[in-house]
Amino acid sequence: MGGAGNDRRRRRRWRGRRGRTTASLLTLAACVACGEEPTDEDPLPPLPVEVVEGDQPLVEDYEILGAVRGELWSDEETGRRPIGIDVHRGVVTLTGAVNDEAAKRRAVRRAEAVPGVRAVVDHLLVSHRPFVERRRAPAPPPSDAASEEAIRDAWRQDERLSTAILHVRVHDGVALLTGRVANAATRRAAADDARHAVGVREVRDLVEVVPDEEAR
Repeated sequence: MGGAGNDRRRRRRWRGRRGRTTASLLTLAACVACGEEPTDEDPLPPLPVEVVEGDQPLVEDYEILGAVRGELWSDEETGRRPIGIDVHRGVVTLTGAVNDEAAKRRAVRRAEAVPGVRAVVDHLLVSHRPFVERRRAPAPPPSDAASEEAIRDAWRQDERLSTAILHVRVHDGVALLTGRVANAATRRAAADDARHAVGVREVRDLVEVVPDEEAR
């Protein structure tokens, strides 16, 4: 009897605490809805709260980098010159050169306006020299001698031409082929190798077809 009585009393106390917790939550919801503050008569257990530094939500550095780059590139003043952008823990560092002080201030303001930016470090310089994009000069065309050597090398590696007697001269990208081969297929193979050689823009095929019996 004593053990059963104790169990009933424990269940009543548990129901009482659960009822008070539920009632406290309902009271808090009602107070929030009507704009009143809850009292300390029936305190609630502490709830987990996520603490975020600053007033803005956390944004990844790579997202900030892309947004700042887009802001600067889309602006007529700041998009004329390449501006270096570095982001670390929400702090943006700007490097490079701009045309004047106005463009410098504009770049800083546009970076500061990006969500997630905590601060902007201005390392921009003012340069009055017009920015000229440097492009790599095109490579010079290969020499005729290089084209001749490329054709000869292709012929040496082509097994179809093992018995052919061939000569080549290249002038201003035009390859002149001479010599003797055993059949038309070998002649076409030699011309194809020459057409694919570097620097060759035209092939003039003067190779003679001489069957093996006639050659002997």
